[in-house]
Amino acid sequence: MLGLEPGTEISNAASVFLEQVKEYMSSAQASPSEAHAKAEEGALNMLYKNFFEYALEWAGEERKKTVEQPNHPNAKDLKKKATEALNDLQDNIIKFALAYMRLNRSMGFVQDELNTYEKAAGGKGKNIKWTSETGTLLLRYRKERKALKESNARLVQGMKVLEKEEKRLALLEKSMKKIFGGKFEDYLRPYRSALRSGSFDKAEKSLKAMANAKRKFSLDKKSEEAALKTIQKEGGAYINVLKNAQDNLRAQDGKLFFKAREISVTIAAQDKEIEQKNMYINKYYQPYMEHKLNSLRHLKEKLLVVGSLESLTTLYIRLMRGMAQPLADIKAVREYEEEVIGHVYYLLGGQFRETDSIERWNVESMQEFENSLQDFKELA
Repeated sequence: MLGLEPGTEISNAASVFLEQVKEYMSSAQASPSEAHAKAEEGALNMLYKNFFEYALEWAGEERKKTVEQPNHPNAKDLKKKATEALNDLQDNIIKFALAYMRLNRSMGFVQDELNTYEKAAGGKGKNIKWTSETGTLLLRYRKERKALKESNARLVQGMKVLEKEEKRLALLEKSMKKIFGGKFEDYLRPYRSALRSGSFDKAEKSLKAMANAKRKFSLDKKSEEAALKTIQKEGGAYINVLKNAQDNLRAQDGKLFFKAREISVTIAAQDKEIEQKNMYINKYYQPYMEHKLNSLRHLKEKLLVVGSLESLTTLYIRLMRGMAQPLADIKAVREYEEEVIGHVYYLLGGQFRETDSIERWNVESMQEFENSLQDFKELA
């Protein structure tokens, strides 16, 4: 992959290597698709491993050239420490590079979405400031909007049932008027109240009580029996209708709707709420993407506290030089100990752990972004 001539000096090899690394990094940011990213990550991982293999071969050749040259007495311990740290350093440098590439990909993905939005909108929108409170409110509105949409979808199904079946309630009321005259509301009220609260046993008791309630004297026996039969038949059937469809008939306060008209009014009110939340969410679509891009830049800055692609490669080369070439005097020993071995163990002892945290934050951030993006695009 490196395309190096045998015997290329390690610094020159590193220059060729870093150029290829940067090409992969740019490619990952310019084409941030998932499939493309996986391919680039695999290639980057292999590229680093090839470079490390070359560095080990180079170090072996260097040792052969300098085998007769003496080392300072303190050099042996430092070379041993370098050897012990080598595999961990290589693994962590690869992990760092992959985290760097993934951050570039995330930034490229968000930037593409932002560019697409601004192009469709005809440029940047009004200067709307993003605050932590904005993020909290936006998250709340998105959750509330989702709940309202789910509620409306459920209520629409319930309304379809009632539109088909509520004629039973109308027949019940008509028959009750025949038997009870102006008093019918007094007998109907407990029934409706029980239905409203979903107390179906109470509704059935209220229905049975109607058979023994005081009736009008002007009604003939045959008409009275027919009306009573209708009351029990249609009233019982409507209880079963509501019982079977209750999950799609429940209002926010837990009570049940039992007329399609009631549901229609509620759906219209909730549609208005959804529209108001849509307006707020849409207002902050562009600022949200800018905020997300800035957050990813901040993550990248945190990652670069550990080092950079160049500085970590340079540190690795210096470690390999100290392992492969003589440390002839105390000055060389101290420089290697303080500037190379000390730095390597400092990174391995704590700084490299930040890479895992940053990688996790990046993953969580992009999962949240993709969910948010789906919410925003529902408005388009």
